[in-house]
Parts: sequence; structure tokens; C-alpha cells
Amino acid sequence: MAAPASTSLLNTPLQLPLASFSGRSSPPSVVHVPRRAPTAVGATKGYNVQILVDENEGEESIFRRFRREVMRAGVIQEIKRRRRYESKKDERKRKAREAGRRNRRR
Repeated sequence: MAAPASTSLLNTPLQLPLASFSGRSSPPSVVHVPRRAPTAVGATKGYNVQILVDENEGEESIFRRFRREVMRAGVIQEIKRRRRYESKKDERKRKAREAGRRNRRR
């Protein structure tokens, strides 16, 4: 296992080790891949949002890209929706509204 990260992230450059993924646990959230053009990678199902971090990329841009991917995946909306109990009637209304939105986009 890798050594723990430094407590002061503002003064030190971001150096994340490439964690091994055995398939039994969830994959790492941030993968350090040295390349010129980093791209965002999202999971096909669920909320495992991943971003590829460039070697000389700043913490602000990493955080900005991560937030954008979380918003795109709908995690925040799901959290807000689950704050309160939703009756069956309200659930049917919400799903019909979402289906209408999806059908309008087509």
C-alpha cells in the first residue's frame, strides 16, 4: 500500500500513486496517468466518477473537472431528492416528468 498523502495539500504538488485494482473493491477515484491531454472518464452505471490527472496539472483544475463530472453524473440531484421521503404518487409524477424530458430531447 502507498504512503499516506501529506496533510497540507496547498503547499505540496499533487502526487498520487497508481493504486492497484483487483476487481474485488471499487476502482480508485483519481488515477494518475502521465499524458499530455487528460480526459475525463465516467462509469457507465452508478456514480463512480473518475478523472485522469495530468502530471503537471494544478489542484484547482483537477477539482473543477471532478466537480463537473459529478454534476454530469447527477450525484447532487440524487442526494437532494433523497433528503425527504417520496410517496409513490410523487415518485410516479417525477418519473413521468423525467421521461417527458428524455422524450423531448429525442
